[in-house]
This record gives sequence, C-alpha cells and structure tokens, in this order.
Amino acid sequence: NLGTIADGDSPGDGQTRVFEGNVDIEQGTLKILAHKLSLKEFKNGYRFGEALGKLNAPVKFRQKREGKDSYVDGTAERIVYDEQKETIQMFGNVKVKLGEDEFNGQYVTYNMTTDKFILDGSPAPNSTKGAVASDGRIRVVLKPRIQQPASGDAAKPATPDAITPKK
Repeated sequence: NLGTIADGDSPGDGQTRVFEGNVDIEQGTLKILAHKLSLKEFKNGYRFGEALGKLNAPVKFRQKREGKDSYVDGTAERIVYDEQKETIQMFGNVKVKLGEDEFNGQYVTYNMTTDKFILDGSPAPNSTKGAVASDGRIRVVLKPRIQQPASGDAAKPATPDAITPKK
C-alpha cells in the first residue's frame, strides 16, 4: 500500500496525481519527503513518482536495505521513484548515507533489489534547471570497518589481509 500526506493535491490527467506542500509518502520501508510529488499509476498497478524539493529544502528519502538491519538515507533536488524497475534516481546535489559511508555527486541511481549504486559527478540527463554545476567528480567517504575481536582480544581496524578472500 501507498500512503501519501500533503497540504494539497490535484487529480492531474487521470493517471497522475500531483501532491504539493509538505508531501510525505510511504510505501513499505520507503519514505520520501518533498515539496511536490507527481505520482503516476499505470494500468498494471505500478507507480512512477517524481519528487521535487525547493530552495534550501531538498527531497529526502529513506529506505530499509533488503535483508539487512540498516537504511539508505539520501537528499537531492529531485528524486524519481520507479516501482517497476525498483530504482530511485537522485538528481542535483545528491547526498547519500549508507551506515557510516557517504556518497556525494550530481546523479546517483540506487537499485533497491540489488542494493547497488551508480554514481556520477556530471549533471544527469534531464537534471533540474538551475542545478549547481559540478566539476565532474564524485565524493565517497568510506569509514574503516572494525574487525570483530576474538574472545579476549581488543578490537583492531581491518587490514587488507582481513578482507582478502580465502583461497
């Protein structure tokens, strides 16, 4: 089920509804907060949504990772949710937090089924007008993982040997 709360909405063109003002949408463990949301429902039941932020108030999303006890959190100027493809595309000043790790860029795609990200520093196709120009680079901050201590041993940072697959 899909739950949507907003200050106002309009019926759109029959298949599309437009919600505006403090939009809060939830489906399962996915939550999107936006200024405006255009939501299209296809005859086969799938939904496609485009969420827009406003100046100094980006779109926010949160999704529980499949089979894991953690969440993906993100902000962007515009977020496109495709239920059929199970993807979230983020456009313009994208920031994604995955546990302690952080990703920043101008365009990020998150596949909710495979739990994979595609990051791009250049402006994405159909990016919002007025999006901040990018120098074509992405920024990724990966926090070091702590290796679980053996009984009685103190925790120590993981080393390359600790993450090399066994032969």
